[in-house]
Amino acid sequence: MKNFKSFPIRNKLQLISLFTLSFISMILIITPCSKTTEIAKGSLSGTARLEGQTDHSGITVAIYDLAELDSDDKLILFRYCKALGESVST
Repeated sequence: MKNFKSFPIRNKLQLISLFTLSFISMILIITPCSKTTEIAKGSLSGTARLEGQTDHSGITVAIYDLAELDSDDKLILFRYCKALGESVST
């Protein structure tokens, strides 16, 4: 292996950049996050009924995170609902 002083300037800069990038990458990988991801907790209560049914047993209710629609999807949804005569909030 060559002595560091014998490398041309360009190669020296590349080596220093490589070592610096490697060092920073190792620090980022080794250093743990200071805060773990917390799950928001809450409660929900109420009554679920099936329209037009008399037996309301066995109903499953699921709650999911709200997905953000991009502007093109919102425009399509708005036009579709408007054509049907329904209102939509975006």
